[in-house]
Amino acid sequence: MNSPSIGFLARIKNSWPYSVRLNEFIRQKVENELKIEIQVVGESRDDWEQLKDSNPLKQTISTIGCGNTIFGDPQVNIMFRAWHDYIHITKQLDFSPINEAAVAFIQASELPWDWWYEKQLIIAEVVGQVVNHERTGQFNHDQRAFTLNLLATGTTDVNF
Repeated sequence: MNSPSIGFLARIKNSWPYSVRLNEFIRQKVENELKIEIQVVGESRDDWEQLKDSNPLKQTISTIGCGNTIFGDPQVNIMFRAWHDYIHITKQLDFSPINEAAVAFIQASELPWDWWYEKQLIIAEVVGQVVNHERTGQFNHDQRAFTLNLLATGTTDVNF
C-alpha cells in the first residue's frame, strides 16, 4: 500500500469518508432526487426473487457490514445500498456477478463526468467485493481496508 496517489487514505480516520463529495452526492441522490424511503434491518437481504418486484422507492436495507466502509458514515453506506438496489430493481438486473458489475458501472456513470477518483471508488467497492466473494466465498467485513488495498495493489488478494 505504498502507492503515493492513495497512500494518504490509510491515514484517514475510519469515521471519515474516502470522498466527501461522493458522500454528499449519494445523500442528494437518495434523499432529494430519488426520494427513496429506507427502512433499516439487522438481517441480511440478498434474495433477488424478493427484491425484483419490490417498490424501488421504498426499500429495506440491511445494516450488516455498514460500519467500516469507504463512506465513513454507516448512514451513507445504507443510502449507497439503496441507490444500488434501486438500479437493480428498475433495470431488472439480478445479483449475478456480471449484473453487480453492470449496476456499479451505472452508478459510476451517474457521477459528474470528471469524478474519476470517485468512479474508481465505486467500481473497487462493488466489483472488487463481488470478485473477492466469488473467489473466496466470504463476505469481507473490513470493506474500507479491502477497497484501499485494491486501489493500491490492483488485487483482491488480502488476508484480513
